[in-house]
Amino acid sequence: MPEISRTFLDPKDIDVSISEINDGIYRVAGLVNKFGITYNQFLIDDERPILIHTGPMGLYKKIE
Repeated sequence: MPEISRTFLDPKDIDVSISEINDGIYRVAGLVNKFGITYNQFLIDDERPILIHTGPMGLYKKIE
């Protein structure tokens, strides 16, 4: 298996989809086709919105 950078994945290698999983809660899924791995972020749209990021730092560029 190729080595993966711990800090950056090239955004062109990531397919991103957004789905509402409950009222005001969204899942932002980033599929890294090269490795068959999906990283998930969860957005909670509330008075004080929060993005819970569970993947490598490089995924931020694709979901901004």
